[in-house]
Amino acid sequence: MICRAFINARALVVSSLMGMTILYRLVLEKENELKLTKLWERDVAESIKVNVLITDEKRVVTGGLQPDGTGVIEIWQKEQSS
Repeated sequence: MICRAFINARALVVSSLMGMTILYRLVLEKENELKLTKLWERDVAESIKVNVLITDEKRVVTGGLQPDGTGVIEIWQKEQSS
């Protein structure tokens, strides 16, 4: 994964260069083992290369390049986990 951002102390959003974006919950288990649980996964719609990822508790924003070389920004409302 190339881009990453913490939403809070227990939630991490990561994105690959090709735009696969995943939200993980971080859980500290016995003997200080860190476990990542995938909450959701989504691929960007417009970018062929993601250069930046910004997130808060409500939105995920990616910025990248389109096939013709122009820049694009995608803004998503974060999906609710069950």
